[in-house]
Amino acid sequence: MSETDAKLLAIQKDSLRRRGYAARKAQQDKDMLSRKTCNTLIKLPEYQDSDTVLWYLDQRSELRTQHAIPAALASSKKVTIPYCVGNELHLWWLHGLDELASGSYGILEPPAHRWNDHDRAVDVKQLDLVIVPGVGFDRQGHRLGNGQGYYDRLLSKAGPNTLFIALCYESQIFNEIPATPTDVNMHMIITEKQIYTHDGGICKKVLHIP
Repeated sequence: MSETDAKLLAIQKDSLRRRGYAARKAQQDKDMLSRKTCNTLIKLPEYQDSDTVLWYLDQRSELRTQHAIPAALASSKKVTIPYCVGNELHLWWLHGLDELASGSYGILEPPAHRWNDHDRAVDVKQLDLVIVPGVGFDRQGHRLGNGQGYYDRLLSKAGPNTLFIALCYESQIFNEIPATPTDVNMHMIITEKQIYTHDGGICKKVLHIP
């Protein structure tokens, strides 16, 4: 990619990112819609059949997930959450929300003095399913993040059978998000209205959620 093309792509992504932030912030009934979307996820066979699941802990205007974590912890699943060290995401086997503290960008994470607890470390290749946040998505599974590439770097190291399922509001779905070779596509995107499934950047199916 030429320098000119790279700059144009960055401008396009920044414009979409601003629209995604605005749509997410303006979304009404966030709590109700978040619960509906998370309930849809939890009922899916892809989630039911997964043993080790990476949940994100919502911040600011992201689709809310924290209400769903206690039930996940009470299940037989190995619930994992990310935390940031430098420019990389590391993974922690979560036992309870009460062991977390506010960390980078105000996101709940394990306190720094426990980062070397090796019995809590989880390798990304152990994950069966990753629940992914984002600023915007399109129907082909392309994702627009905050721009630092944390999730793209993490997901690129996952095993070949790991499923990537994004949660967002329908207002965050765009017609097209420009992608680069380092961007990682989602296998599925769930909103309060639809389930979009994908294969190699091609939309396979859209299921309406009543």
